[in-house]
Amino acid sequence: MELVIPVGFKNAQPFSEGLAAVQNEDGNWGFIDRNGKLVIPYTHCLPPSPFMSGLAKVENTDGKVGFINKNNVLVIPPKFMYASSFYRGYTLVRERLDSPIYMVDTAGAVVATFPKEILYIDNSKPHVGLTGNIEPEYLFTISPTLQQLVEEGKGIFQKGASYGLMDNRGNVALDFNYQYLTDYHHGKMVAYFSTFTNGSTHNESGILDDKGNWVVQIVP
Repeated sequence: MELVIPVGFKNAQPFSEGLAAVQNEDGNWGFIDRNGKLVIPYTHCLPPSPFMSGLAKVENTDGKVGFINKNNVLVIPPKFMYASSFYRGYTLVRERLDSPIYMVDTAGAVVATFPKEILYIDNSKPHVGLTGNIEPEYLFTISPTLQQLVEEGKGIFQKGASYGLMDNRGNVALDFNYQYLTDYHHGKMVAYFSTFTNGSTHNESGILDDKGNWVVQIVP
């Protein structure tokens, strides 16, 4: 084995799109290339995300999230409370808990708006390992809702305790009548539906298409 980049960082993240975030002894973060050259200076006080679609997510001291390009230019200013990582040129962002969700492109332009009362699905909860570093698997987690919107044209959202489907123009494609929806792919998803009528609960589950028809239904 050959040590390509000398040991000298307090923390380091995996490479993505040719760059890796590294932390100096003062606790600040920058990016190096594959030769170990510092190409983005240590100007970020909080750990950035890996570069995806040419942009990396950064957070300021006020807890607001934005995105820089590989020249360390803030292409999308830090004004969001929540933001997914980019996927194939798009991200989902939210300025506040009570504000709409926006689907934004790499120029920061809004391409779709979703109602403020819904949530997008994002499983990227940080898990800190024994060394005190965020585990690499978290860094590269993509929001399932975003991935579905980009690949399928529709994505699963949550409204209260119910789930539904919306398209990438912000229209409801399947009403929020389901207690559980997941794994939307090729127009089909795993679903669970429950109703209470005449003093009894009726449960339905199985594989549902995006028109609301059961493709495979599991009978209790």
